[in-house]
Amino acid sequence: MVSAGMLEHGMKQVLTEKRRVWVKWYTPTRLGRWFILFLKPPTEIPADLARKTIEELFQVYSSSIVEVCEKYGIDLDPFHRILTQQYLKKTSKRSLE
Repeated sequence: MVSAGMLEHGMKQVLTEKRRVWVKWYTPTRLGRWFILFLKPPTEIPADLARKTIEELFQVYSSSIVEVCEKYGIDLDPFHRILTQQYLKKTSKRSLE
């Protein structure tokens, strides 16, 4: 998981009552936090955390799309239209309910 970018790791020296020991630690990266979050059942995810995480994911994903499109000379308009169509489809379903 470290090599996949999901965890950061390190070593820390800790003083116990009788000796010093080295403790290896791991902490999730931003990618790791996203992965962990989406492994949980939706009922266990606070709404504000879900919103924040989805916004972060969308920001990273959309910036990657822009970068690839610029590199290969691909027009971004179709992607914008897709997002708008999906949004309109969902909002129109809600208004019918």
